[in-house]
Amino acid sequence: MRLEEGPTGFGCTTADGLSDHTSRMSIRRKPRRVLVAVSILVSVAALFIKFTAYDALRLAWFAHRIAESDHIVATNWMSAVSLTIMGEETKKVVRAISSAT
Repeated sequence: MRLEEGPTGFGCTTADGLSDHTSRMSIRRKPRRVLVAVSILVSVAALFIKFTAYDALRLAWFAHRIAESDHIVATNWMSAVSLTIMGEETKKVVRAISSAT
């Protein structure tokens, strides 16, 4: 195999005189594919980290707001049924929500 300069740049010529341009083209495309794959992975990881931190902040804010609750009223918007929780059960629910991750 010899390295020869042609009109479009350098290329390899095999022993039988045929030009081997396919290997040169495939070498150029591999870094682009790797770059695209790495870019996508980094973007997904950044979004995951961002939303995880956002969820943790929302949970902390919510836990702070309900920390001093003395009762819980649960309702369903499609029915007239409601459930009221008071006393020690309220504290258990608040602790469970505050310790959730």
